[in-house]
Amino acid sequence: MTMLLVFILLSTSSALARSDPDSITITPVYPTSADNIVAIISGCRGYSMAIPESVIVEFVGNVIKVIADLPGGGFAVGSCYEQEVVIGLVPPGNYTVSYYVDDRVPELQATVAMRVTGEMGIPVMSSYGLILLALLIAWIAQSNGKSEKT
Repeated sequence: MTMLLVFILLSTSSALARSDPDSITITPVYPTSADNIVAIISGCRGYSMAIPESVIVEFVGNVIKVIADLPGGGFAVGSCYEQEVVIGLVPPGNYTVSYYVDDRVPELQATVAMRVTGEMGIPVMSSYGLILLALLIAWIAQSNGKSEKT
């Protein structure tokens, strides 16, 4: 009976101590240099841990470090979290976004690759603009035709 209680306690505590790895999701999914990029960091902690009080974003070459500063102490065992971190505007290129938790010594929790493309605006014209452009081209062609006859 004692062994059964010990087994139940151990299996229950390991289930409560579940720790899902942190993950980073970049939004928008396909960022351009004109987008305000946001990293959504989420995960679950199976041990007592506080939610980050402040987050620092550092650019080191093509590595974007997101460093979460933890306050002293924890708040609950087995809690999950999600935090949005604004990275901002980034020039075109390939980047690695790295998430660190700083509890005295920064520890790497997750990384994700990110590709930022150049701003690609497609010129668009309304129906009215197209009609005006067609009329302008026709007028120029007609004007050229009249000047060649004289």
